[in-house]
Amino acid sequence: MIRVSTSKEGPDKVKLHVSVQDTGIGISPDDLKRLFKPFTQADGSTTRLYGGTGLGLVISKQLVALMGGQLACDSEPGQGTNFFFTVGLVVDRKAKARFRSPTHLESLQGKRILIVDDNATNRKILRHQTEVLGMKSDTAASGDEGLYKLLAAQQRGEGFDLAIVDFQMPVMHGLEFAQKTKADPAISEVPLIMLTSVGLRGDAQLAKEAGVIAYLSKPLRKSDLETTLLQVLDQTSSHGDQPLVTKHSIAESRPKFNLSILVVEDNLTNQKVASGMLRILGCRVELANNGQEAVQAFSPGKFHLVLMDCQMPVMDGYQATGAIRQLELEQGLSSGIPIIALTGHALEGAREKCLAAGMDDYLTKPYSFGKMVEILTRWFSRPIDDRSAPPLKEEEAAIAGRDQTAKPEEKVGSSPIDRGVLQSLAALQIEGDESIVARVIHAYLDGSNLLLAQIREAFDNREVERLGKAAHGLKSSSANVGAITLASMSRDVEMRCKNQSLPSDEQLIARMEAEFSA
Repeated sequence: MIRVSTSKEGPDKVKLHVSVQDTGIGISPDDLKRLFKPFTQADGSTTRLYGGTGLGLVISKQLVALMGGQLACDSEPGQGTNFFFTVGLVVDRKAKARFRSPTHLESLQGKRILIVDDNATNRKILRHQTEVLGMKSDTAASGDEGLYKLLAAQQRGEGFDLAIVDFQMPVMHGLEFAQKTKADPAISEVPLIMLTSVGLRGDAQLAKEAGVIAYLSKPLRKSDLETTLLQVLDQTSSHGDQPLVTKHSIAESRPKFNLSILVVEDNLTNQKVASGMLRILGCRVELANNGQEAVQAFSPGKFHLVLMDCQMPVMDGYQATGAIRQLELEQGLSSGIPIIALTGHALEGAREKCLAAGMDDYLTKPYSFGKMVEILTRWFSRPIDDRSAPPLKEEEAAIAGRDQTAKPEEKVGSSPIDRGVLQSLAALQIEGDESIVARVIHAYLDGSNLLLAQIREAFDNREVERLGKAAHGLKSSSANVGAITLASMSRDVEMRCKNQSLPSDEQLIARMEAEFSA
């Protein structure tokens, strides 16, 4: 849980208070004394389980100190840890105008919203998100408390404009709460938004039958929450039966960019993630497995944009970009196609190297939907309604029943995968298509087996360059499916190889293999 608050210290100064709290394994008092020392963790086994060297805390402490503050920590074994700091900052008076709510969100300001969830962290997050929008929020920790607050507010003449309720709650679950709300004439008109962590086939229909207007899975993007609130309030003022608001309907309502894009990427997992994001945004995607295939696929006017991976076999992204720029020069084109570098390196100089090779912009891996939208918006400032690119293929435009229960292999369900990443992938599902989560996971499992075999062989043969390339590929694809620990291990190996320092500990490779098989 991240908390940020300010306290006034003068007319132009404030104290910024920041804390990061978890519910993890905690730290003993003895271990706290040496926690901020370089290359130290609370428990030597922690590195084996979670990766890392302990250097991050030292750097963080020094950064806070440079800002005039002090990083500290409170912890209790078995209960969790709270890292916190306070720094003094000067108020930027000109900044206020930049952070006003956009005009299209002004209709939310002053609306009263009740948040019903048994999880305190979820209540705090939703309360903060809605209050930032100018809404007046209240919370309830159970269905019974939620019903009481709805009725009490109505009797005071301060009824709620809408309510958000969690699906999975003890004693009274979300569906029962919705049914009781709609059965009471005094509060039956309150629009209901239902959130769920695990959506099963048929749950959305049950929610709609119970009177719910919007049914969405967690985690919920800020933009999706804003869109949902606006659509629910708009539906309330409309008459007649309205369709259920879901993540899919929100995605369908987004502007479509209608672009034809060449994705040049040798990693199959990354190909599927990138193409899934682009297709949900209305783009047509052609894939190339290396730079040579990209040059062969390229012709002026065929594509609007190229997403170019930098490290690939046969011909890398730098060479391919140079070849494409040469083709454009030979054909006398006044402006070249935008080529966006795809790279897992956020190191200093990486961006400059991409630009020097003739690329126009830079997108770091792992991909995020927000980053992809940002890139497309930057280069195509408004959605494109009419371009010379070929129309959508009939099978791509077809809409059929979506299988919302499709799941990756059971193996993934029990492995250390960040479920939030998988849920973000699920949000890219296009109706009528095979499950995108299953496609990505299958590609990841197949590709990772091959990469791990290459890593083992390269390590045994002391081939530094080959080991680094294989680790780079595994790092990138692991991050894109939420295998964060394996991605971190792979990055460690990659960075050692870049420094021409072959890992000497065979156990590191063994732990990577064990992490993948977990």
